Amino acid sequence: MKSEFLVDQADYGTNRPYYRDVIEFWSNPYKLDPAQLKHFYVEKGLSANQIAEQLGVAKSTVLSRLRRFKLSPKGWIERASNPNNYRLSNPPYGYVVRDGKLIVNRSELKVCRLIVWLMRERKISAGAMPQELERRRVKNRKGTLKWGYWTIRKIFERWKETL
Repeated sequence: MKSEFLVDQADYGTNRPYYRDVIEFWSNPYKLDPAQLKHFYVEKGLSANQIAEQLGVAKSTVLSRLRRFKLSPKGWIERASNPNNYRLSNPPYGYVVRDGKLIVNRSELKVCRLIVWLMRERKISAGAMPQELERRRVKNRKGTLKWGYWTIRKIFERWKETL
């Protein structure tokens, strides 16, 4: 959603300096009004970085306005996360992020099924699982044969009920 008060990003780019934003905001108080920020941050569940990208301003500008309008990221407890806006760079094993949504990754899901089956049916512990996966030549997300204990535990805990 673009606003009529937006500055053309072709003039400045997305990483323009904070002081230019401050000057523009003081001369145009409607650029980031509280209702618009609340809509983006609270209702749509966008991060400060995503809001800055949409509005063509610096992230620090958005953060300072959030604090000024009492919509501080640390102070706004009632803000619910948006399930259609997954922001972490490393999704859980068995998933991939597309357009901000977690989608099942079929190739990783096969590995998850194998881990759950080995731990549940064959009674292989999470500590012995890395050696078993290496013996079976099962590669991890990075394409190596090295598996960690906690990775296997998290996969089992996440998928044991559904697989």
